[in-house]
Amino acid sequence: MKCQIGVMIWFILFLGAFRLGAQLVKRQIPLRSAFQDICHKVNSKIYLSTKQLSNWPRECLAEAQKIEANDDVVQVTMRANAFFSRLKVSHLGVFGPSEVQRVWKSQYRTTGIQSRYVDGEVVVVDLVPNSPALRAGLRRGDLLKTINGELAQVAEAETEAGVYGIVRKGRAFDIKIETAELQVDDHIQWKRLDAETTLITIPSFRIEFFEDQLWKDKIQSQIKKTSRVIVDLRQNHGGNFVAGMRFLSSFLCEPKIVGRLYKPKGQKARDVILSDDSMEDSQVSLLANHDEVKLQSFPDYGCLKTKLVVLVGAQTASTAEIVAEALRDFAGARILGASSAGLCLVGIWYPLPAFGADYMISIPEAVYETGSGRLLEGDGVQIDKTLYENLEDYIRGQDSLVEQAHQVLNAAVQSTK
Repeated sequence: MKCQIGVMIWFILFLGAFRLGAQLVKRQIPLRSAFQDICHKVNSKIYLSTKQLSNWPRECLAEAQKIEANDDVVQVTMRANAFFSRLKVSHLGVFGPSEVQRVWKSQYRTTGIQSRYVDGEVVVVDLVPNSPALRAGLRRGDLLKTINGELAQVAEAETEAGVYGIVRKGRAFDIKIETAELQVDDHIQWKRLDAETTLITIPSFRIEFFEDQLWKDKIQSQIKKTSRVIVDLRQNHGGNFVAGMRFLSSFLCEPKIVGRLYKPKGQKARDVILSDDSMEDSQVSLLANHDEVKLQSFPDYGCLKTKLVVLVGAQTASTAEIVAEALRDFAGARILGASSAGLCLVGIWYPLPAFGADYMISIPEAVYETGSGRLLEGDGVQIDKTLYENLEDYIRGQDSLVEQAHQVLNAAVQSTK
């Protein structure tokens, strides 16, 4: 009897293990298949030539075979992105739902701290309105020394809850800061620095901030009578090409082709001029059906005859780099600050239903070339004058580079008198 019971127990355990194994195999197969599909899609869509890709497609399929039965979607996503990084190109990656929300809507969990490294210190340069950090009492100019006992880092300051070691005007103390799901405000900010100078801060070229009549009204009301403008693109990661062209059009006065998007692997041998159409689907369709899309500024967006300087930095990328370079080439702007990101490929987004709801992949399918034939990918925007940040200015709550840009602009105006 005991022997029979023992056999039955072992059979039940075996049956449970078999069912669990079968479930894992079922889950393993779709994830492997999804990874393999990504390999094929990237290989067929990416702008790189067959020679540049070399053995990458075969290695990608081999990487897919390494997915194990207990790997989940997050692990597979990390594996894919680590493998994609070998190509050393921008705008290539798999994004989960939270990352998609961050890229397209600036919605994510954050402390609300915006900080930079200046002279070896992590200094708070701005705070998101209604954020946990602002409510906790953090201020511009505070120095972040530690986060949960570890040396403070800029990336962690934006997203990590805990106890922050702060130094303010020489006094050290701790503040407990939480995180919250926030819709970060990326609207254009306007500030009159003096009677002649307006600072325009553009955090993003999302199209909703550049609806045609809205943008025309803003130009008329904010800077029509301004003779000097500072355009701040330091935190601008890019956005919609039409939004960028609408902004440019107000300074270029008449239609000018500022550059082109082209597919090195294209075979259609057709080109087209980007139309003033805010629909994302229309822009994707243009790239899908043409090997070259010329970026031309639009008529009827005003004609601002202003003295211009543009601030860029390591976070300036994609459409923001296109705008900065075009303002220099066609509107006589001086580019100030530090080297931009050099991330100037055209990434097309595709859903990944096999990974789960709202997972997407971005694949760089085209390259941007300026009107003078220069590629911005890798090298970024050429700087006319490098500016160096001053810690003491930030501690006083002043933006060091805006102050310097203002001085450069005033000196340029004086030199032409």
